[in-house]
Order: sequence, then structure tokens, then C-alpha cells
Amino acid sequence: MKQITDIDEGTVRRIDWVELVPPTLFFRAFSATFKPTFLAICACIAALCAPAFGFYQVLSDDLCDGGRVFRFSFEYLTWRGEGSPYWLLYACVGGFVGLILALAISRATVVRLTSSARSSTVASLKFAIKKIPSLVLPFALPVIVLFALYVGAICVGKLGVFGEICAPLTVLFVVASVLLLAIFTVAFPMAVTAVAAENCDCFDAISRGISYTTQRLLFWCFYMAFGVILTVLGYLICEAVIGLCVLGFDSVYYPIDTRWLSYWRMTLLWTPAAYVLLSAVVYTNAAYILLRRSVDGTPFDSCALDLTKTKPRQLREVLLDGKGAPELDKAVAQQNGGQSAEKKDA
Repeated sequence: MKQITDIDEGTVRRIDWVELVPPTLFFRAFSATFKPTFLAICACIAALCAPAFGFYQVLSDDLCDGGRVFRFSFEYLTWRGEGSPYWLLYACVGGFVGLILALAISRATVVRLTSSARSSTVASLKFAIKKIPSLVLPFALPVIVLFALYVGAICVGKLGVFGEICAPLTVLFVVASVLLLAIFTVAFPMAVTAVAAENCDCFDAISRGISYTTQRLLFWCFYMAFGVILTVLGYLICEAVIGLCVLGFDSVYYPIDTRWLSYWRMTLLWTPAAYVLLSAVVYTNAAYILLRRSVDGTPFDSCALDLTKTKPRQLREVLLDGKGAPELDKAVAQQNGGQSAEKKDA
């Protein structure tokens, strides 16, 4: 008898471009950089903290030169150097909130890039708040190295002649500290993505970040350079849209004389800068996924989606009586010499 064969056997119907050309994952990440909810949250926070660091906005009437209408957002901003006396408090609170946002953005991005599922903004923020303790160690390591370098410099400066004799050791200490600081600084964004993708603890996160960046440093540099190119492209698109929005806002609310209107105009002006921060996190997530596959061989579609770590519910056992008919009551089935369907098949 002739065996039936497929006449299209061997025909390529679909190309997995990520497997064939891994950097194409960045093109999928490009659309994730325009997530409106995270852009709005980052821009609102930046507009709230900007005056504390001396950034103020300039009105359209103060920028008239030759009748040019369209301007970039940074042309509407000026730095006077007269910020709030509590700028350090703003920096600490803003850094903590920014860390939560970075983890939430990473969670939404890695789920989108590695699976067909989606993590909403609310779900990503809940995940970030729950897992923020896992970033304490990765964030503290660069700070510890800087503090050790500062304390070492003070101690050596007070040793006098003995400090001059120990100059070679000081050079080695400074070089080692700078190298460690560079490694921890580069590995920290990868650690944020590791927590979002693997739902791991702080030690696993920082070890993954250091491993991927040190073992594939050239690949990391290439991916980051490619991400910078896409960031510039997205920034120009964002600037074009925001520039038109600012023109429309000024034409409707001219002249702007209230703090409420001034705040929302400032939010528009800081949106392109928020896009740069958002794209930096997103492209770091894409680089992590590619480096993880290169170093550990982890599939591109691997992501910790089940965060509850509970076992799935099992179906009810199918009982059969002595004649093989289904039986709902287990006691009756046993009296009639019945058994489960699994045991009978075995």
C-alpha cells in the first residue's frame, strides 16, 4: 500500500526571526516604548519634581525669534539653579518611586516580549511593590563601593608619610573600586529585569546581571548601541507630537497664569524626557532576554507568569463499578468491586 505523503513537506511556512536574527526583538520592543500609561505617570512625576531641582518653563512669548513656531520641548525649559531646600528629600523619594516604576515597566515589557499574555499597568505596579525588596542588594552595592572609596580616601589622606608609602596599594584599591562600581552599575538594570522575568530574589538577580554583562560584554554593547538608535528615532516622533500639543495647549489657555495649568503644561514638556527613560528600561529588558538565551540557553518565551506558585487543580477521579460503568459515589463503587479509570487502564 502506498504511503500518503505531504506534497508540501519541507516547505518553510513561517520564519522565527528572533531565533534567526536575535536583534529583531528590539523592533518588537519599539512599540512597547510608547505605552501611554507609563509615559503619563513618568511625565507627571517629573513635572512635580522639576521645580525642586531648579527647572522652570518658559512661555511662548519669550521665545519669539524670527517667527519660528515649532520648537522642541527642551527649548521651553530653563534651569535657574534655584530649587527647593528639600531637594535631597525629593531625590530620595523620587528615586524610590522611579525604582518601583522601572520594575513595573520591566514586568509589563518582559511579559509582552516573551509570551502572548499581557500584564496591565495595575498588575505590573502591584508586582513591583511586592518585589521591591529584591532590589535592595543590587541598588546598595554601588552605594557601598562609593562609600568605601570615599572612606578610604579620607583614611589615606590622614596617614601622612605612611600614606605616601602605601601609594601603590592605594592605586590598586582605586582601580578595583572603579571596576567594581562600573560592573555593579551596568549589572543593576539587568538585575531589575531579572526580578521581573524570573521572580527571583536579590542574590539571584545581581548574579544574573553580573554574569550576563561580563560574559557577553561585546554583545551587551552592541545591543545597547542598537537601543540608542531606536531611542533617538522614538524621541523624534515623541517630540513632533508633543510640540504640536504644546502649541495647541498655549493657543487654548493663553495666557497661562495658574499653577494648575502650569503643571499640566510642564507635564507635556517633560513627556519626551520620560520617553527616554521608559525606552532605556524597555531596551534593557530586550537585551536581557537575548543575553539570557546566549549565556544560559533559556528560551525566548520563558517568563515567570504564575506568581502564586500553587499547584493546578486536579480533575475529579473517574470511578467505575464492577461492570465498567461510571459511578459517582466512591463507597458504592468500592462495594461493587469498582476501581478508578486510571488503575483499570494500567
